[in-house]
Amino acid sequence: MPDAIYRLPRTDREWKRLMLQGELLAPITRRCFQQAGIGRGMRVLDVGSGVGDVSLIAAELVGPRGSVLGVEIDEESNRRARIRAAERGLSNVEFRSLDIATAHIDREIDAVVGRLVLMHLQDPIHVLRRLRALLRPGGVVAFVEPIVQGPYATTLPPSPTLAQLEVVRDRLRAAGPTIEQAMGLRLHAAFLRVGLPAPELFVEQLAGGADSPLIEYMAETMYSISRHWVQLGIEGADRLDFDTFAERIRAEIGPSGCVMLHPIVAAWTRDR
Repeated sequence: MPDAIYRLPRTDREWKRLMLQGELLAPITRRCFQQAGIGRGMRVLDVGSGVGDVSLIAAELVGPRGSVLGVEIDEESNRRARIRAAERGLSNVEFRSLDIATAHIDREIDAVVGRLVLMHLQDPIHVLRRLRALLRPGGVVAFVEPIVQGPYATTLPPSPTLAQLEVVRDRLRAAGPTIEQAMGLRLHAAFLRVGLPAPELFVEQLAGGADSPLIEYMAETMYSISRHWVQLGIEGADRLDFDTFAERIRAEIGPSGCVMLHPIVAAWTRDR
């Protein structure tokens, strides 16, 4: 993660969570890239590529005559991404351990993309401005970012377990921001601020029933984040019991219940 305040643990459990996240967010990511015009023969830079999910989507879209460079500062994440690319037979994608805020990119770029990365950056405007400078004229900028300043998720019927989580999250907000929680809402202004044309935008929310993998994803995401909450001394963070989180939510909403995640915003534009 470049120039970042990414504090989630680098563990097998976290990498597994990231792959589940990749599966859940793949449809909105692919739609964003396709609407942006990312296609055959293009050269794509994926910022904060993690275990490779976004890069793999881009690699399929650009085909064997195109190329994708995934930039991720954590080498173990890059190693796992390389294995996943090889398993899919994708030879047009590579992963490098670089900090995009300072690194030199030794190729022309037709598109810069990223997902759930700007929200973690200490200075997303600086990084966006630098990324724009790498683009050829008419190049694409496409990012997918969340809005988590409101409830992380909503259930019907209401879940007491989820309500307990929101109480702890409110205490965290009172202690001071650790990520840009409204990054999805800020994409339009961020693009304009670095001199890009106003982006096309659309928003989606993931939803499912009691058997949805969304509930496991929520549990694993909150587990990863809660370790940071405990370090900050946020009251109640050590009593959330994430090992039974998904099971309790399923029991509370019942087989006919529904869960909906926070909004996800996709934004893309073409540089002048």
